[in-house]
Amino acid sequence: MVRLLALAIFALSAWRAAHLSITIDEAFTYNRFASGGFAGVFLSGFDANNHVLHSALAALSVHLFGVSELALRLPALAGAFLFLWVLPSLVRRLLPAAVWQQLLAMFVLACNPLTLDLLCLARGYSLALGFFALALDRLFAYADTEQRRDLLWMSVALGLSVASNLTFGYVALATMIAGCAVAAHRGRLPDAWAAVWPALLVCSYVLMLPLSRAEGGSFYFGATTVRSSAETTTDAFLLHDPEDLGPLGGARMRARFARRFLPIAAIALGLVLLAWFLSGRHRDVTLLGGIVYCALGGYWIAHVWLHSPYPSERTGLGLVFVFFLCLAAAAARLRTLGIPVAIVFAALALQFAMTMDPRFVWAWYDERDNRAMADFLERGGFRRVSSHWLFQPALEFYRASGRLRSLEPVVTQLSPTPTLQNHDAYVLLKTDAPTLEKNQLEVVWRSAARNVFVAVPAQKR
Repeated sequence: MVRLLALAIFALSAWRAAHLSITIDEAFTYNRFASGGFAGVFLSGFDANNHVLHSALAALSVHLFGVSELALRLPALAGAFLFLWVLPSLVRRLLPAAVWQQLLAMFVLACNPLTLDLLCLARGYSLALGFFALALDRLFAYADTEQRRDLLWMSVALGLSVASNLTFGYVALATMIAGCAVAAHRGRLPDAWAAVWPALLVCSYVLMLPLSRAEGGSFYFGATTVRSSAETTTDAFLLHDPEDLGPLGGARMRARFARRFLPIAAIALGLVLLAWFLSGRHRDVTLLGGIVYCALGGYWIAHVWLHSPYPSERTGLGLVFVFFLCLAAAAARLRTLGIPVAIVFAALALQFAMTMDPRFVWAWYDERDNRAMADFLERGGFRRVSSHWLFQPALEFYRASGRLRSLEPVVTQLSPTPTLQNHDAYVLLKTDAPTLEKNQLEVVWRSAARNVFVAVPAQKR
């Protein structure tokens, strides 16, 4: 049953990869990095959008299969397949008692909007998540067999995870420390080195050249406080449809989830895990919990010492995954505290099921009809187009893919209230509406998101 659910989720992700419009971040990855091949990925400078290993694989994919949404997203789909292949094994190991608990945990872990949306997008997160899940699987295998090769594979997977997306660095480092701790506890100190050097080698090989070109402003996405980190990550975790918030999507419920449930759950889970650790019980769950709290400590230390931002929205994906996996595993072994957690998981599953819509992704909701917009511009024969900056990268991607054959390079509107002159058409947001009358423009196409439209000079209508 758990494997069937994983297969269904992957089939949905594959369909979305082929049918969803390109988003600004994906288009930026192609335009800035992947379009230039490996040289574009490794030599064109560093940006937080350049998830290096993923970008390199995306460059290879579009070179082999041509420029399209699906070709650009094939590495992300490979990561989704790996994640959904390994996740059932992790769930069955950590929640061995009841199938319904396994299915509920699987659904919450894989079908929350934060995870499900990123499984199909060319952003590096699904690839990093797949390698991270594999690393956890190999860590547990080493705890069973004490075979050094399992630690070696764990370390390689961690290196590939961080190379795919740097935001997984904290949970990867925590997992590496956990591997070393297991080796030391078993009296196998030489094995600890096997948990470290492959990851360092992979990261150095893939990331050294791009990171050498990074500047202070390259790492710009994140939260400045713990509270804002919890709130923004909660929004990404709970919300999919901005127009249909679901039973848990209201502002009050989201605030309670971020400010009450998460701190209480983290404290209670920590106390339970500490008691189990001291008594030597449930070692798999305490090992996973060690990764959770080591990663949390890493975020705090990096913020205090290096002024690194806390995770926000999608940059918290790795921590969200390992925290809720640990919470589900602990709840499955508890009677008193396990019931409230099971109720929360059931409510989360209901929230995700009621608001799921495969036709768009939440974080890029306004860009749900970018492909339809490109087709409209192509049918209209427009040559010179000026676009709001949110949509210019996508239109340039569709020019490169051949979907917009007649269009000249798209000009970006830089001013908040641009003077719209000398173009055949203008891609605007709802906030730009006051400029319509001023510039004598008429709307000729509107997105299903209702915030995006194309306007043309009235005399050309």
